[in-house]
Amino acid sequence: MQPPEPDARKLLSTDAPMTRIVDPARLAALRESGLMEAGSEEALERLARMAATLLRAPLAQVNFIDDERQFSKSCFAPVDWPGVRDTSLEDSFCKHTVISGEPLIVDDARTHPLVSRSAAVDMGVIAYAGIPLTMADGHTFGTLCVVGFEPRRWTDQEILMLRDLAASVVTEIELRREIARGEQVQSALRQQASLLELAHDCILVRDLNGIIRFWNGGAERVYGWSRDEAIGASSHQLLGTSGPKSLEEIEQEMLRDGLWDGELVHRTRDGSEI
Repeated sequence: MQPPEPDARKLLSTDAPMTRIVDPARLAALRESGLMEAGSEEALERLARMAATLLRAPLAQVNFIDDERQFSKSCFAPVDWPGVRDTSLEDSFCKHTVISGEPLIVDDARTHPLVSRSAAVDMGVIAYAGIPLTMADGHTFGTLCVVGFEPRRWTDQEILMLRDLAASVVTEIELRREIARGEQVQSALRQQASLLELAHDCILVRDLNGIIRFWNGGAERVYGWSRDEAIGASSHQLLGTSGPKSLEEIEQEMLRDGLWDGELVHRTRDGSEI
């Protein structure tokens, strides 16, 4: 049984569904992904080619929708096709899948109430099957779609294959997003480490076992031990930590209250106390 089409009467009678298109969170996630930028994606190109081949369609695309346009990131067309990469929202078939979150299956666009007036019909788009690309966070970025230039009755098996390929497209996009997030985190950590390293103050980081994990230039200047000598060493053994409270008491306060404020006596490399 074919998936239900979006309710054409409802979508035609109100602008409310467009709120999903212009949702700030969706747009931010889409733009952060970089998918709306020019440049081919080999994995997405491969999946578009598979869709065209398996469904025997003259055209297959991976399209993304922002608040202004439909952008074709990947397009496989074994026939002569003008290769339009940008489409206005007014003429977009794919926007309806983003609005509804459901597949849009069109046997003959010339008689379909949602798309019959689209300029794409004048370009020869007659049959269309589009599956929404919905991410793990619930945002629908666009569609994987196949197009025919003649009326066509899409079979249940064809729609199922298109769904499976769309799931693969989503997996590729999520992988790309995870890699991008990882790069952003690494960049932030490198920037933070650079700021700590350049700080005039003495900054050192020890783990709960007392092992020194970070030792900046200020610590080298104040204590006298180089970074290579300090990192990995026991802070208690290296610095001879003493004070009115033991390290164990201080750790318990920090774990309980989230902070500790007080004084410790440390030993520098030349034996001086600070």
